[in-house]
Amino acid sequence: MNFSDENQALAKAKTTLNKTLSELEGDISLVHVRIKKLIADFTKNQENSAFELGGALNREVDTHRQVLCTLHKAASNALLEPIEHLGSLCPEQPGSLKSIVIAQANISQTINIVKPFLNLEKTLADLRKDFGDKEKLASIVNQGIKLSDHKRKLLEKAPPSVREVLKKQFAPLDEFEAELNTSIWRVIENSIEIAQKQPKAIVRVIKIIRNIQDQAEEKVREHLGLGIEKRLLTLLNVENLEKLSENTHQAINELGIMIEKVLPCFPPEYNLYNYCVNKYRNCIQAAIEPQLSDLEKLRASPGLLVLIFQWVSEYSEAIKKYCADSLEDVDIQILFAKVKELMPDFIQHMENLLSEWINRALQAHSSNNQIMEMAAKYEPLTDTLPEEMFSAVNQQLNFVSNRLSGEVLIEIFRVCATRLISQQKKLSSQLSEMINLEDPELQVASLCLSINNNQRASKHTVDLMKSCKKYYTESFQLERIERMFEGVQKGFLTLCGEGANALAISVLRSIAPDTVLVLFTTNWIASGPVPSAFATMEDYDKDISQWLSTEYYERRFKRRFFEVYLQAYLERLVQSFSKVVNVVYDYQVLLVIQGNNQASKNKKEMSLVLSQFRESVYRDKHDFLDFASKLEMQIPIETLFNGLVALQEQGDLDVEQLSALIQPFIPNSEQLAKAIITVIQPQT
Repeated sequence: MNFSDENQALAKAKTTLNKTLSELEGDISLVHVRIKKLIADFTKNQENSAFELGGALNREVDTHRQVLCTLHKAASNALLEPIEHLGSLCPEQPGSLKSIVIAQANISQTINIVKPFLNLEKTLADLRKDFGDKEKLASIVNQGIKLSDHKRKLLEKAPPSVREVLKKQFAPLDEFEAELNTSIWRVIENSIEIAQKQPKAIVRVIKIIRNIQDQAEEKVREHLGLGIEKRLLTLLNVENLEKLSENTHQAINELGIMIEKVLPCFPPEYNLYNYCVNKYRNCIQAAIEPQLSDLEKLRASPGLLVLIFQWVSEYSEAIKKYCADSLEDVDIQILFAKVKELMPDFIQHMENLLSEWINRALQAHSSNNQIMEMAAKYEPLTDTLPEEMFSAVNQQLNFVSNRLSGEVLIEIFRVCATRLISQQKKLSSQLSEMINLEDPELQVASLCLSINNNQRASKHTVDLMKSCKKYYTESFQLERIERMFEGVQKGFLTLCGEGANALAISVLRSIAPDTVLVLFTTNWIASGPVPSAFATMEDYDKDISQWLSTEYYERRFKRRFFEVYLQAYLERLVQSFSKVVNVVYDYQVLLVIQGNNQASKNKKEMSLVLSQFRESVYRDKHDFLDFASKLEMQIPIETLFNGLVALQEQGDLDVEQLSALIQPFIPNSEQLAKAIITVIQPQT
């Protein structure tokens, strides 16, 4: 039995096995015989299959051998035919295989050289298609060089009779050589664009130039400079100053690209850095100088001033970055000197513009009626004045910051800081005006509004400082900006403190007749006004705590009221006893709360006050101590009041000792201490 493959044999064996098993019955001997027969048949079939497969393989190998012989014979015939043909061309050395091979090589080389010239225009057209691909430019140049070299050799060896014909035939190649030369140098001239996309193309072209060009460095420098001049002429040859400023920005950016991306593609020994920087400098300065010929025209136009300073700001930064040594050059100094003449006019313009915007923002300040309406709601008093004011400043800075940089922009920041400080002085004067208002409730509400506004203005100042710092990275510039605006921020916080002081003065002024002016009089002995003063202050504080945005200035108000009332107490002591002893003292708190009114000199009344001085002062000491305890103030109140009694009775304290007791809560206490000692110490 023959099988075509192993699978067929296995299938047959499986069928036989199944048939045999199906015929088996219970007799074990019969099963044994049938299985032995099955194994014998399977083994025989397997051997037959192996034999048939081996025969088939031998037949395939024999067929393959015949094919190889046929191919070898064909290859031999193919080799002999061209050799016999070449032999017929070399009759002088018949039968020489070496001469035939040499002849074939010469003919093949000649054909390879001549073949591109058979259809020269098509050959050149194919090369021109890839002119725009800078990656293929090196290959195109190499092919062009080979064509030119072959052309030269053919013309040299050609007889005169055919030389003119060949020249006409090669005319398209002459044109191609010119185009190729232009394309090579165009890569150098347009290196800005190419370096951003295909910097390796510049490197390859430089290698080509160095191989085919004499004085390559000089030619590269010439064409690189020519490319720079062409680009800058297109950019900077404009009359509109705004457009010139924009294009100068672009030119400076391209200088950065030239230095960072283009020049690394050229050999370092070419020393192109200073050459390129000077090219840019000369072109940029030549473009701006005509704009500076009429300074009066520029002074009359603030918009032109901004553009001029935008230009000089960016240009000076570029000079510092790329050629800092050039800042000392005469041409740079002359140029910057012309621009510097315009600086005062520019700064004045910015000050005027900023003042105009801030004054416009002040219109957002609430009127007295609006303040009282807000106060009736018993919520933190606020209006949009700080936001309007800083919005004006930010708009101004955003405008110039996008156009200026360097020292010029720092000066603009200084203008803004100075203008805000000037505004703080006006706000400080307004605090004095608020103290003089006749309506105590309006006084207190207005001062709370002022404190809240100045507190927000302080936060806006910090944000403004951060916004200004983002334009610089140098530490010394950042420190300058911080110093500028930290002063402004502290100014607004100082106004908050002054507002708290004014609150204390206003409240004390409203209750002065019953709590201050009665001190050291017979009514003082009888009524004891100190507790009444503190109780009234706490009534005011209930409203103030709701009108202020933070507890800090509420606590500041209460502490300051304590200090102001204590100072009024001591000044009233001097004023009252000056009826008996003349003393010169510049009253501070009393001048604010009672004006220039002086107590009448009644010696009989003062004699009664002196007789009750110890008891009344000790009583007041305990009232001051109680309130100081509520405020958690650690000040030597008890020592001070004990010292006053000792001074009146024994004269134990000198000016320095008494001044030291007053100093913790009253600045410049020496003059007050001297006046107190003068009026109450025992007279000898």
